[in-house]
Amino acid sequence: MHVIHRISMAVLLVCAGAAAYAQDAWDHKNGPRFVVLAPFASLAVLDQETGLVWERSPSPGAFTFPGAQQRCNNLILAGRMGWRVPTLQELTSILSIPNPPVNLEPGHPFGVVTGWLGQAIWSSTASAAAPVNAWTFNMAGNTMTLNKGALAHCWCVRFRQGTDAQ
Repeated sequence: MHVIHRISMAVLLVCAGAAAYAQDAWDHKNGPRFVVLAPFASLAVLDQETGLVWERSPSPGAFTFPGAQQRCNNLILAGRMGWRVPTLQELTSILSIPNPPVNLEPGHPFGVVTGWLGQAIWSSTASAAAPVNAWTFNMAGNTMTLNKGALAHCWCVRFRQGTDAQ
């Protein structure tokens, strides 16, 4: 019963956040898709379409693939651990939407990620053709593989485990 109560409270918090966010939603096409999470000290954003929780303001730095894994695996936001590098499918789900989080727009739930438009962002999805490479995605809508020793940006996610374990 204690677990059910926690789940009910979590759903209530998300719903309450969604109601408050709906007035400022920048994605009005299908209602508010993204909700800034107060229980995460407003440092994370829930994607209500996928159920994934994204860090609100990714690190502006660039990392090798192992460095990106280390950053996400060690990330603690509002006392919450369990972060990881997203799969290619997860990454494309957030960056292929209209008005991706490139600039701060009125009501935009994500922090500043300016200058990332053509920059690669790591996914945890390994290249089947060359395992020393991993797939990347950028906000211009391009995918490509990159050697895991190269530098790219990193945007951590939590909740579901993708198909490529880290």
